[in-house]
Amino acid sequence: MEKNLEEIVAGFRQMYAPTFAELPARLPLPLKSEEDTKCRIKALYELEVEYRGQVFINDKNTHEKTTRVARWLISSKQRGLILMGSMGNGKSTMLRVINHLFKGTSTFGDAQDIFEHFKRSQGSMRYWDEPLLLIDDMGIEPVRCLVYGEEYYPISRLLLHRYDKQLTTIVATNLGIDEIQARYGDRIVDRMKEMFNVIKYENESYR
Repeated sequence: MEKNLEEIVAGFRQMYAPTFAELPARLPLPLKSEEDTKCRIKALYELEVEYRGQVFINDKNTHEKTTRVARWLISSKQRGLILMGSMGNGKSTMLRVINHLFKGTSTFGDAQDIFEHFKRSQGSMRYWDEPLLLIDDMGIEPVRCLVYGEEYYPISRLLLHRYDKQLTTIVATNLGIDEIQARYGDRIVDRMKEMFNVIKYENESYR
């Protein structure tokens, strides 16, 4: 009887497997290796810092974060990454570097701009189904807005939609987990714990 059940389950697995094979690619462009990706990130990081009129500091923190981001891009199966820490320590720079790395196949948006777009477009969201979405400064935007008298939570809705569709999302925020929970609620934090790998930026500000 046990064997028959296993055979039935195996048959159903084969029948349903194509549904799960249709999941979107985790990243919009292939990457060669962790070492190659790390070198590309470092080069782009130097250029991004210099472009903004600052001096690149090749310290232990930058090396560690470059290595961890490259490893996540190459090796992780998770479809979310959150860069978390206080202001001025390189999170937004790293987010822009990742955007450069994917050569226009990713979409970069400030959380405030995403919120304003949702409000202006009366509830539509061009960010819903982007293959790779980078959200900067999550937490600076209002939590909710009114559209035709109905209350919406744009960033929360966006994150839940992308979780459901298994679309890769990378976030930079000054908020900690407890602050995210207080601001966006238990449901968001529960999904983020499953979807997101966390890289904490605990170094002092470079500004």
